[in-house]
Amino acid sequence: MRLREHVDDSEIEKLCEEVILDHLIYARAENTAKLFSERLNIKDIQGIDFLKKRKEICDFISKKQIEEAFKSIKKYFPFLFETSDETEKKLIDDLFKQMFIDYVEQGDFQKAINTAKEFLEKNNFGFDPHVFSILGYSDFENHNIKKFFNSERSSKLVENFNEVIYKRVKGHSNSLLHTLLLHYSSVLYFLNK
Repeated sequence: MRLREHVDDSEIEKLCEEVILDHLIYARAENTAKLFSERLNIKDIQGIDFLKKRKEICDFISKKQIEEAFKSIKKYFPFLFETSDETEKKLIDDLFKQMFIDYVEQGDFQKAINTAKEFLEKNNFGFDPHVFSILGYSDFENHNIKKFFNSERSSKLVENFNEVIYKRVKGHSNSLLHTLLLHYSSVLYFLNK
């Protein structure tokens, strides 16, 4: 395939607009994505709808409402529960573990135990003694389990969900802008070597 010697400025501008909109959708910037697409008269209803669904689930995860996140995942992305992809399976496993941890943190030990039993039986998740051992501690500041109760864990889970579902639906785990910047950095690195 031969590249054209001259690319029309309007083609470059259109491509840049698509890259920016893709990044806004990836970043879950709903209002900005809507305004940007309206201003440029880009009809990307599917992209905005996809953004809203991901944003809803990510908000539930951030607020430690994993049970609600699971309901939304089952509603919008049921294929995640029937996947053979190891990354997607791990995501569901991590969400399950976080829900268990959140119930323990809230002091709802019976719900934590019932949830663990239900998910272990239905979904054949692997037993993780590190996660399940938190039931034996009364002090969540204990250095052995403190890592399970920090907000960074939820933030990582939100980003992981976003990347996994974005890859499954869009075909790439980062925004096109991220990808372009990575390639640009690589080219600069090799040029300066």
